[in-house]
Amino acid sequence: MKMTGELLRAERIKQDLKITDIAFALKLASKIIQSIEDGDTEALPAKTFTRGFVKSYAEFLKLDSVVVLRQFQEEMGSTSPMPKVPPPQPSQKIEKIKNESAKEAPKVLDEKMSSGLTRHHIFIFVFVCVGVAIIALVNGLVRKYSRERADMTTQLILEKKNDPSYSKISSTDEANAQQITQLHMMNQTIPASTDVTAAAIENTEAIPAQQAEAINQSTEKTQYPSIDVSNNKPIEVLIEAKKDLTIQYAKGNSNTFEKILMKQNSYQIIRSNTGLHLRAEDGSHLILTVNGAVRPINKAKPLQITF
Repeated sequence: MKMTGELLRAERIKQDLKITDIAFALKLASKIIQSIEDGDTEALPAKTFTRGFVKSYAEFLKLDSVVVLRQFQEEMGSTSPMPKVPPPQPSQKIEKIKNESAKEAPKVLDEKMSSGLTRHHIFIFVFVCVGVAIIALVNGLVRKYSRERADMTTQLILEKKNDPSYSKISSTDEANAQQITQLHMMNQTIPASTDVTAAAIENTEAIPAQQAEAINQSTEKTQYPSIDVSNNKPIEVLIEAKKDLTIQYAKGNSNTFEKILMKQNSYQIIRSNTGLHLRAEDGSHLILTVNGAVRPINKAKPLQITF
């Protein structure tokens, strides 16, 4: 009964059961179960008892006991009449397998969709949302900074226009100031076509006469170092003053300096196609933007820079 034993052993292993599990369930000795699977007829009792053990074993494993006993009868001979039930046809087995596969396929697909694919899609969705949020935050901060800078510049212009103690800004300088405000918002440099005179741009009104005279006297007493040689290249400098002071500039390699009185929080643009010399009695209160880039300056007093 080798074939019968192998059939029962294969099904037991398939269901991940041990011989002791079968013996405990059928109330038989483990040696009997082992002998049935090995087909050792000498270690088994009479054929009638063995047939009953095989039937119980098959039913416990939920196998078709009729088919198992038919195999047992072919190997061991008849012990009792077997019911004449025709064996299942191959076509019926194939149809049964197809039906079972058709039932299992949607289940497997649902498990895949509910595990790997869904987690993958959720990860991509979260990643995209985080990226969009970061980009929106950065854009918002840039716009906020540009808007605040423009509002501050415009407010300074309006305050000085309404101050009766200072002269009014000309229409040309006001237009240039508005253009500079727009360029600050766009984070661009000031184009060469902008017409900027020697007067200040944003807060260009004249300083009161007494204060200007005091500044001039302080400037005349300032001792500057010797002038370096200019690089003779086009230069554009945007000067921002943090307090009332006088700046001096000379274009090219000229030794003749011109003075500009700047008021606190005012701006001044100076252009030259042949280099530039810049002086100030106090460099710690100046912010210089050279060709569109903020340039660190020496905070020493006095300040002299050659471009």
